[in-house]
Order: sequence, then structure tokens, then C-alpha cells
Amino acid sequence: MINKKMGNKEFNFEERLIKSKEVFRGKLLKLTVSEVKLPDKNVTEREVVSHPGAVAIVPMTSHNEVVMVRQYRFAVGKHTLELPAGTLEEGEKPIICAKRELEEEIQVRANKWKKLISIYPSPGYCNEIIHIYLAKELEDLSKAGNKGENFKDVQNNIKNIRKSQVKVKKSEKDEFINRVIIPLKEVKDKILNGEIMDAKTIVGITI
Repeated sequence: MINKKMGNKEFNFEERLIKSKEVFRGKLLKLTVSEVKLPDKNVTEREVVSHPGAVAIVPMTSHNEVVMVRQYRFAVGKHTLELPAGTLEEGEKPIICAKRELEEEIQVRANKWKKLISIYPSPGYCNEIIHIYLAKELEDLSKAGNKGENFKDVQNNIKNIRKSQVKVKKSEKDEFINRVIIPLKEVKDKILNGEIMDAKTIVGITI
């Protein structure tokens, strides 16, 4: 409902919780149905998915390319091209999670980090917050063990690196990922033509 009289004024539309009931709890998510009182005193229900929060990383090589992941997303029934990302563990700081996920998921270490932004990807029904970081001065751990190897040198030794799949990796028991490196301009083109539809990736690349 839109109040035509309010114009550009800011109003407090806070909804007051009356009662709440947890109807589902999984390994990651929790679904709660809450009864709330609206600003006009009417009462309605809100279904909210609780999520522990996550991080996403924009790993940028010295060639202005982005290290991304291609994986199958069962929820949408298709393969997607995304930024590396992961879920926060309980009590974990986002930057610590970002560094851990980058190494665990795509075997890359970054020596320079910058916080870009935090977003609510679906605030209409979910409280998930995603913290997005830019990662530079990359080391490829998959090519040189834990000592790391400069990504620029690694790229020079791989034929057609800008378009080819670099590594097929089973990063977790139920997660299969292809690591790919794509020029930043090409990533932006894929966003504009609809090939990339993942929200955190679009924000991280275009901000």
C-alpha cells in the first residue's frame, strides 16, 4: 500500500513482532513464520528464512582477469558462473572466512584485500547478508603447493588461459567446481547478455 500524501518524506514503517514459530530447521537454513503488527495496526504473517551470512570474493589477476567458478545450482536447475563464495562459520569474521574460502574453494591465496560492500540479496524473505571483497596479488596454490606461485607466471604457462577451464575440483563432499579465469570485460559482457544472473557476482563486478 502506497501513501500518496507522504511524498519524499521518510516514515517509520517498522513492524512489531507479536509471536514467532520455527517451522523448519535444516543444516544451513531455518524457516520462521512470524505474526506481526503493521504500521496501520493490522496484523499479518511474515515468512523469514534465517541464514548465517556469507562472503563473496572478486579475485583479480595482474592481467585484469577474474578467477571465477562454474558449478551446477540445483535450485535453479542450471550451471552458473559466479564469484567464489562461502558461508560464515559461527563467530567467524567475514575477512577470515573470505581468505579461507578462497584457498579451500579454488586454491588461490591473495596478499592484498579490500572490502567492497555488504548486501542483503533477498531482504523480502531472508536475513542473509553477503560481504564482498576484492582480492589481489594472487598466488595459485594448485600449481605450487602451499608455497604459492605468482598468478602472472602461472598464466603465462597455460595455453589459452583466458578462455579455458583451469581446474576441475571437488572442494567439498557435495560440491563440484570448475575454476575458470575470464577477462573482466568479458565478465561484464556476460552480465549484460544475461549469461551471468547471480546477484552477488553482478554487484561485486560492477560496483
